[in-house]
Amino acid sequence: MDDPPRVIVLTSPVPGDGKSTVVANLALAIAESGRRVVLVDGDLRRPTVAESFGVSGAAGLTDVLVGSAQIGQVLQRTAWHRNLYLLTSGTVPPNPSELVGTQVMRDLLRELSEHAIVLVDAPPLLPVTDGAILANQADGAIVVVRAGRTHIDELGKALSNLAKAGAVALGIVINRIPVKGMDRAGYGYYGGGYVGKNAGYVSANPDAAPLHEVLAEAER
Repeated sequence: MDDPPRVIVLTSPVPGDGKSTVVANLALAIAESGRRVVLVDGDLRRPTVAESFGVSGAAGLTDVLVGSAQIGQVLQRTAWHRNLYLLTSGTVPPNPSELVGTQVMRDLLRELSEHAIVLVDAPPLLPVTDGAILANQADGAIVVVRAGRTHIDELGKALSNLAKAGAVALGIVINRIPVKGMDRAGYGYYGGGYVGKNAGYVSANPDAAPLHEVLAEAER
């Protein structure tokens, strides 16, 4: 309670569990609460953030990590909410796990966390190592599983991979719990809209200004 996480990775055991939808809606919920949030697309293999929010993904995280762009040039403020910013994946690199494991990545996450809550959409934990590496860079990870689909042994292996990487598991989200029929859940379900395409975006600042200046300008 005295030191809440500022950088949180959302991942899953395997593809298809819905972690990208969960992280997008979590980012919107935090923005609605009045807090500034940056959603980082850390899935450099199959990025989805740019398409989900309907923004340009031509340049982003990869370009910052390799030194071809500065954060102020690629950070985008969405039209969905004034408190929500996006750092898309950028160009898909040939060495994703090496890039996300660099000190540059760690420093970038810490810099962003000084100004906002940082959510990172990471790859699944079982097929590749990227998710566990990113979770180690963060304050912890939330693991998304799909009701009726994710096997308990897959979840166990995913949590084991986090532990081996020295990462903290902050919690588990059970996604797509049935709301009708014999398997429906006994709890209410928030059925509001979710992130789709063609939202549009507002670039925070096309120039390479320092991050705090980019965010301050966007607030005006």
